[in-house]
Amino acid sequence: MTSQESASTRWLDANEIKKQVSIKDVLASYGHLEHMTERGTSLAGPSPFHEGEQSLRVQTERQIWNDMNGRPNGDNGRPVAGNVLGLIQALEGCSFRRALEIAATRFVSTEDARGEVAAALRDEATSTPPTPAFGKELRGLRHDVPLLTDLGISPKTAKAYGVGAGIRGMMKGLLACPVRSLDGTIQGYAGRRLGEANGALPTWKNPPGLRISDHLFGLHRSLSLASGRKAIEEYGLILVQSPVDVLKLAEHRYLNCVALMGPQLSETQRDLITNPSVNPTRRITLSLNNSEIGAKGKRSAARMLIERAFVRYASWSALQTEQTSPAHLSRDQLRELLSLTHTGTGDQSSAQSEIGLLVDQLRPRSPAAKTHAPC
Repeated sequence: MTSQESASTRWLDANEIKKQVSIKDVLASYGHLEHMTERGTSLAGPSPFHEGEQSLRVQTERQIWNDMNGRPNGDNGRPVAGNVLGLIQALEGCSFRRALEIAATRFVSTEDARGEVAAALRDEATSTPPTPAFGKELRGLRHDVPLLTDLGISPKTAKAYGVGAGIRGMMKGLLACPVRSLDGTIQGYAGRRLGEANGALPTWKNPPGLRISDHLFGLHRSLSLASGRKAIEEYGLILVQSPVDVLKLAEHRYLNCVALMGPQLSETQRDLITNPSVNPTRRITLSLNNSEIGAKGKRSAARMLIERAFVRYASWSALQTEQTSPAHLSRDQLRELLSLTHTGTGDQSSAQSEIGLLVDQLRPRSPAAKTHAPC
C-alpha cells in the first residue's frame, strides 16, 4: 500500500465522517431546513425528490432520514442510504465517493481534517470523468419574470445572462439559470422556483449529475465583456450566493460579480477565482447572505482564500435591514453594503469604512507571517 493510499483510507473513513457531519447543517446548506417543521428531534417537510409531496422525514439525534415516497437510487442502482452521506448523495445526484468528498470538505468541522481529506482526494478528483456538457441554450425562455422585475431586474439583464422562466421539460415552471464553464460551454441549468419561498417546495432544483460546485455563475459573461474584465482587473471579484444576486448587481453595473450557487466555496471555485488569468489582482469581496448559513459560508471561504488572495467582506451591520440577500437591496443599499461608489459606467472606487479585512482575524500568527495591504 502506498502512502497516498494509506492517507486516503485513513481520512475517508465513512463512519468517522458521518460522526462529524450534522444532518441539519446539510439540510440548511442546500436550502431545505428552513422549509421543515421541527418537533423535538424530528423534522418533516417537502421532499426535494418528489415534487409537491410533504414526504421528507429526518431524525436529527439519530442522524437518519427517509422519504416516504422512496429515496432516490444511487450509482449502484439501489436507493441511497438513509444516513447523512446518503442524503448528500441524493441531493447532489452523485456517487457515494463524491458524497464522501463533499461531506469531508464542506461539513467536517476540523480545519486539519478538511485539509487532509482534500490532499488525499486531489489526484482522484482530477481523474474523475467530468459530467457531459448539456451544450446548448434552452429555447423559449421568458425573460420578463415577475420574480425578477419585482426585484428591479430588467428583462434585458436577464436575457444577457441567459436567465428566464422555462416553458417545457425539466425547467418548466422554474427560473432557468445556465451553468457555464470558463470557456462558455453550458454544462446544464439550475432551476429556481418562481415566487418567494413559502415552504411548499425547495427553492432550487439542480439536474442530477451536474456538479454545481465546479462552476461560478456569471464568470464567463464578466470575462467576455470589456467592462467586466476592466472591473475585475481593477477591483477583483464580488462573490454572492445566488444567480439572482448577480443579476441584481449587474443591473446596477457591478459587472465583476459571480455566484457560488450555494453558501459554500468549493476548492474548484477557489482555484478559479484566484487564477491570475481570471482575477489578476486576486482581490475578492465576500457578499454572502445575511444569515447564519451565509455567515458560516463567509468564514469558511475566508479561511480557504487568505493564503491566496486579498480577502474582504461586505458588512451587513450598518444597513439596519431585515433583508438577507443582495438581490433584495436598493442601489443605495448595495453601494453601502459593498462600500463602493459607482458611476454607472462600470467604474467603481473603493471606500474602506464598511470593509472588514478577514486576514488579520483568520491568519495563523507567526513572526514570518506577511500581512496583506488593504485592498
